[in-house]
Amino acid sequence: MRSNLNRSGAWRAVAALLTLGLVAGTNVASSGEVAGCGEAPPPLTFAPKVYIDADRSGGEPVAITAEDGSILVSAHAGTTHYQPDGGHVPGSADFAVGYFNQTLNWRSVDFGESWEYVGIAGTGQGPHSLTSTGFSDPDFAMDQAGTIYNVEIDLVNTAVFSSRDDGQSFLLAHPEVWPGDRPWLVANEADEVFLYVNLPKQFLRSRDGGVTWLPLGSPPFDDKPVTDPANPDDGIIGPIAGGTGISISADDGESWTTHNLSASGVATPRTTGPFVNVAADSAGNAYIPYASGYTGPNDKTADGRVHVSAFDRDTERWTVTEIDVEEQLGYAHDAQWPWAIAGDDGRVAITWLGTGPDLATGEYNDDHMYLYAAYSMNANGTDCDGDGVNEGPARWSVARATEEPIHIGQLCTGTGCNALGNGDRRLGDFHSIQMDHTGRMFIVSGDTRLPGTLGGPKPVSNPIFVAATGDVPTLLETPVELRETRCLEPLGLTPLCED
Repeated sequence: MRSNLNRSGAWRAVAALLTLGLVAGTNVASSGEVAGCGEAPPPLTFAPKVYIDADRSGGEPVAITAEDGSILVSAHAGTTHYQPDGGHVPGSADFAVGYFNQTLNWRSVDFGESWEYVGIAGTGQGPHSLTSTGFSDPDFAMDQAGTIYNVEIDLVNTAVFSSRDDGQSFLLAHPEVWPGDRPWLVANEADEVFLYVNLPKQFLRSRDGGVTWLPLGSPPFDDKPVTDPANPDDGIIGPIAGGTGISISADDGESWTTHNLSASGVATPRTTGPFVNVAADSAGNAYIPYASGYTGPNDKTADGRVHVSAFDRDTERWTVTEIDVEEQLGYAHDAQWPWAIAGDDGRVAITWLGTGPDLATGEYNDDHMYLYAAYSMNANGTDCDGDGVNEGPARWSVARATEEPIHIGQLCTGTGCNALGNGDRRLGDFHSIQMDHTGRMFIVSGDTRLPGTLGGPKPVSNPIFVAATGDVPTLLETPVELRETRCLEPLGLTPLCED
């Protein structure tokens, strides 16, 4: 279905009225409100996308910034992220190149302008480690000593591998930590890393850098946990299914305290996507993003909404802000797959995948998918009168991060949609946002726009990097101090660092 942007005012108004009931609480503010204190941050702008790798798969990528400032990206190898349409088979080279039943990893030392594939022992060739197995579901974490951990699965086994040289190589790998699907990592003190496995639900802890693991039981959260900045040695924050709240542990996952939105009289916004993400700022305040509207291949109505819930650590109260995307961008869209990152107190950025119009013609396309982003410097609200209460609303700046679509066509999510041949899953089920050592935000995602070797479409996506431009305020007031890149002995192979 397509409609001209210039004639869309009426249906946008109708869509807005139909979706007023998405959040029923009275503590919901709009980012476009005039009342209250605080100013909206400067406009958000992004540089053109960069292909991390034009010849390898890249669905569901995650990223992390190492202590030397280099940026690491890890992505799905494409085994279950493909287009089942037979017309895509001639472009299958990206799936075949470098397939070792492991996730794919890259490293950049120039803020994403160029990328090197990470192979065995830093050679740039082959698998990333000798013993780890698993083609999908990577996730990064870094402990206080700078050791970087990653995880991968092959549907029945979860493996954890790690790097002590800032992502140049991953020499230590535990091939069978735990069975299960969709693992996530969080790391705290030196050599202390935690593994959460969603199905069957289990939380595990290692205190020797991932060599041995102790099960801690089933935790009261779902999806990726993060370190609690208010308690970085022993604290962990995890999101509850559906974004209804968070659970906080102050003792390395031994016990948990749950904080639900409903306790603050706030309804949970609707969200679209299989995962819920939580971010925590330097003060320990927690944020959950929500994006809704896109319901699947038959959804032709642009009725998306984007919200962020904020948990104030001092008052233990939740507030929810709607980010008025239509007001700032001038058009309605559908939204899904939200992801957030937080820096200093109140500085938060989120991204989501959404439909939108061609910027040149104004023609809306319900199957053109773009990356979007928003950021706030007061995502937890503003103390307007100095009484210690953030009564002023959060202010957000919104942008479409990619002018051209990263995908054209309808999407499906979940492994079953490939098995049943119901749709296109080349992007996977999410993308993510991160920041470098200065607090500059960037997005990593899959992209299906490159043609295959024979000119037709590819059956898998390629990983891309989309960075905010330098004139946008960063999420950190003071950059993280960098250290020299760590070097390991070459083990008789190509040296990992130059002399």
